Amino acid sequence: MSPAQAPSEARLLGFLPRIRRARGYRLYAENGLRLLDLWADGGRTVLGRKPEGRGRLAKEIIDKGLVSGLPSPWEGRLLKALGLLFPKVLSFALFSSETEARAALEAEKLEFATERPFGEYLIGKRGEQDRFLAILPLEPDFSPGVIGFPNSSTPLLRAHGLPISPLKAALAARSIPGYMRMRASSIESRWAKVDRHIVGLFSRSGPWLRPIYPETEHERVFREALDLGLLISPEYHTPSMIPADFDSGEIALLGKISRHVS
Repeated sequence: MSPAQAPSEARLLGFLPRIRRARGYRLYAENGLRLLDLWADGGRTVLGRKPEGRGRLAKEIIDKGLVSGLPSPWEGRLLKALGLLFPKVLSFALFSSETEARAALEAEKLEFATERPFGEYLIGKRGEQDRFLAILPLEPDFSPGVIGFPNSSTPLLRAHGLPISPLKAALAARSIPGYMRMRASSIESRWAKVDRHIVGLFSRSGPWLRPIYPETEHERVFREALDLGLLISPEYHTPSMIPADFDSGEIALLGKISRHVS
């Protein structure tokens, strides 16, 4: 589950069948159901659930025994990658997990924004001077926590704990360039292919799909989508995401979700 997952979100995920395999933008269940993933874990799996080369890199790091919180060259490589992803940000604080980073901000009672992949399309994007929690394009279990400070007055946070593991630093450092290539090659015309199927259900901004039905309808819509072979965001206020790979038949299933309000 994602860090800080709300009870309602966890409850809706409980309706999923047992997943035996995840590859790309599809989940394969034990009961034979195939799900097109429009959740993307809030943008964390924007690159898919089995990106090319990730398993090989993880194996190389694990084979070297670098899985504990130890200083390593990968931490510097991660900071360099973050500098490319957020060129206007002056400094970053690294934590062993997204949950720890969030807890550090909350412990200091610091206001912060949340920066997701393709965050430029989301309303309420952070201002130039706001600190932010970065949601990296990487599964939560493998992702370090990152806080960005665009201005020069970086507050002194309480102890960050042990250095992040080289495994997490390596996977994060490699995921960022992959996401930047995806972002550079993404085109509006591909995302627009879903528009005729989401009328009365979602509004679209770039690859993000925000519900326009009442929050009280969310469980119904989530379960109808699931029955059709679609996994949308289980959390009403976290938008769903158009996957990088889909066929016309799969995405057309969105049009079969009923629009009535109970």
